[in-house]
Amino acid sequence: MVVVAILKVRQSVVEEFRNYERRVAGVMRKHGGDIERTVVVPAGDDGDTLDEIHFIRFPDQSAFTAYQADPDRRALEPVRRAVVVDTEIFVGEDGPDYRR
Repeated sequence: MVVVAILKVRQSVVEEFRNYERRVAGVMRKHGGDIERTVVVPAGDDGDTLDEIHFIRFPDQSAFTAYQADPDRRALEPVRRAVVVDTEIFVGEDGPDYRR
């Protein structure tokens, strides 16, 4: 399964956000998850936030659910709240390959 996360990050604490993501990626790996790719969308007109888009793969829904409930991930929530303003999550499967 593929999870796409769009995270709105406070520009002033982007390094703290990246440190948080490295830590939470370790928790993901315990459940078979992996951040396969990230895309950074530069700060908009407000200059206060940037968007970071994550393409994440999990073996299945139960692995994703276990990751979400993991106590180590939950322990990082205060850090997350300090650096992330908003999150959108989309769950799906690989789509067609339009390069061919």
